Amino acid sequence: MPLRELERSEWSRYFANLAREFGAARDAVLEKLGISDSTAADMVPLDVVAYDPQDDLFEVVTAAYGHAIHHPRQIFVDETPSGPRHIEVLDAEGGTHAIALSMQPSHVGR
Repeated sequence: MPLRELERSEWSRYFANLAREFGAARDAVLEKLGISDSTAADMVPLDVVAYDPQDDLFEVVTAAYGHAIHHPRQIFVDETPSGPRHIEVLDAEGGTHAIALSMQPSHVGR
């Protein structure tokens, strides 16, 4: 599917819903985090992917890695029926931050 641009007004709600669906089970896996084509984290459990409108901050956190994008300009998602598989964030300086996700929701105990 093509990337869909999220409207700024839906960023916080979109990622809060994503955390509710996948966060508690911690079955979401970050496959690759590209920061200006220079840094990558492979196959690590994803703890947080969120947007904080008060601080205008997009955040990706794993047990071993944290990355904050201050004042993001645009956010794009590639959605599948099982959840987003790709998120791209355009930062204030025009840099692109790409996150590939492998989402496996767990319904055990729900």
